[in-house]
Amino acid sequence: MDELISPSSSCSPPHPPPPPPPFFSAHPIPVNSPEAQPPPPPSALQYRIQCLLHSRSEWWTYAIFWRTSSDLTVLCFGDGHFRGTRDDGRKRAVATVTAVGDVTNDSDDAEWFYVVSLTRWFSVGSATAPARAYASLAPIWLAGAHALQTCGCDRSSEAQLHGIETLVFIPAAGGVLELGSGDLVGENWALVQQAKSLLFAPDDADPVYSVVNRAQVGNLAGGSSSVDSEHSDSEGPGLWWIVGGRRKEEGSLGA
Repeated sequence: MDELISPSSSCSPPHPPPPPPPFFSAHPIPVNSPEAQPPPPPSALQYRIQCLLHSRSEWWTYAIFWRTSSDLTVLCFGDGHFRGTRDDGRKRAVATVTAVGDVTNDSDDAEWFYVVSLTRWFSVGSATAPARAYASLAPIWLAGAHALQTCGCDRSSEAQLHGIETLVFIPAAGGVLELGSGDLVGENWALVQQAKSLLFAPDDADPVYSVVNRAQVGNLAGGSSSVDSEHSDSEGPGLWWIVGGRRKEEGSLGA
């Protein structure tokens, strides 16, 4: 009988469960915690792309390197850098004194287009502009709404709908470099040469000194830099420019 009423009997009510932990911890995150670590540094390719964008006098909103797959059948997102539009700073200042719902920012469209691109891919044998540039080894330059809409490529049409006015595709080892700008940028062989010099540079080369500084010296001198040397027929296929809907070959780059 004593065993039946013993406090240690199995019929005793169970202890209440401990309260759940709070959703937000009141304890500070340790400095060496993974949550407190700084973001990883940019890759070597991303760093070179940043150097290219910031070394140019024209304003490029973003750059993407479309990398070929291991079986060379698909171009997918390899790396990139989003810089934003030229007047982002002015629009951000306006947004501080205006209701959010009343502010329209073209950079939002361009940034959305860039972010969505992270999941895009192109078949190497397709008629898209990145695939055509890769297959032909010839850069493609699309400037103006008409050129972007009549190129026959969904990529260029979508870019134009998101505020991009100039789209350039430069083939390189292992993929294609895409440059997008919200400005109307005229064709520029020096940019193509500079981009190729940067992408083909050795891994241990410093892009800041080997590409950017030499380009800036050339701009200050009012002429071409050492990386913007004159091209010859032996350097590769002709350049395919499309400006305002008019197709021009490499030998007719003049306005």
